[in-house]
Amino acid sequence: MRFKLQLQLQGDGLHSLPSNYQYELSSWISKTLHFGSEPLQKLLKEKSYLDQNQQFGHYTFSPLFARDFSHQDDRMLIGDSRIQMFLSMIPDDDIGSLVIDVFSKLEGRVGDKKSKLEFVIDEVEMLPEPVFAEEVTMSCITPMVFSDASNPKKIQYLSPEDKGFEKFFLKNLLAKYAWMMRYFPQKVNVALPELSELKFNLIGHPKGRVIKTRTETPNPVSIKGYLFDFSLKAPAALVRTGYDLGFGEQCSLGFGYCELK
Repeated sequence: MRFKLQLQLQGDGLHSLPSNYQYELSSWISKTLHFGSEPLQKLLKEKSYLDQNQQFGHYTFSPLFARDFSHQDDRMLIGDSRIQMFLSMIPDDDIGSLVIDVFSKLEGRVGDKKSKLEFVIDEVEMLPEPVFAEEVTMSCITPMVFSDASNPKKIQYLSPEDKGFEKFFLKNLLAKYAWMMRYFPQKVNVALPELSELKFNLIGHPKGRVIKTRTETPNPVSIKGYLFDFSLKAPAALVRTGYDLGFGEQCSLGFGYCELK
């Protein structure tokens, strides 16, 4: 399920935040989901959505959308007073209303020591889910990330043009779908298909993008993902899984947020 969040920016003039803000925005979302509401925190724990580190990571999110913006050095400058973003997560109706409650009228601050974006969420809307077909065309709104960690000395980030990318993509989607079947059998209710029944096709040329995370720590991390369009042939339940949870790895950091074309 997806939510549209309208953010009212605080203060006058240009608003500034790091161009690489995904990690900071992810941290704010994570803290809100974990500590913003006791009923939500209790429900996430009761339903066993938390991992071994007691973290909830079954979501992804869009960029911040502004009409008036520019980039200067390592900053994003926003001239609007109101912007929006989208949060996508597990399709659990029980937590939907709690998510709306916890984000409504919430004050937030995202950024680093140099500049921060301060805002109030003045509107939260749960969006109707689209009708999912078994053959779709989709577009990456945020970079999609896949890594090959077979070499422990250096992680290799894969391009959709690399040999074997399709296999990484489909196996990752099947793993997420298998997880969804465990929690939502009434919503997925399709047998786990064979890998050979699925098909991924790259459309056009991918654009690589490096996102820097933990920039204010002694050991910052650079993650490389790719923006591209693709076609996918798979049962509609699998398409929905990628749509809701994100495609690829590290989706809770805002990677793999895609839209139907």
